Amino acid sequence: MKKKYFQCVANDTYQLNSCVIRGFKKEYLLDESPKLEIILQGEVEFYAHCILSLGIRLSLWEKVGKVVFNDKFDIFFRGSSDSGHKVGDE
Repeated sequence: MKKKYFQCVANDTYQLNSCVIRGFKKEYLLDESPKLEIILQGEVEFYAHCILSLGIRLSLWEKVGKVVFNDKFDIFFRGSSDSGHKVGDE
């Protein structure tokens, strides 16, 4: 069994009123404890909205540290108005 890491990078109060995380691609063995700086240099696999407190409360995730995220980035999430439309449809 392996584990992965993610980082909360923003609080989206505009669209879904939840945290935006970035998940890292690299997998680690369960007994590994890599330095946070090393993890954050890894390749980002995805960005997503999530409710951090719920995942922690349900013991799905655990907080392992805090590193301030000051980088600028552009992330765009699809709105629900495009649901059910194919590429090229009006």
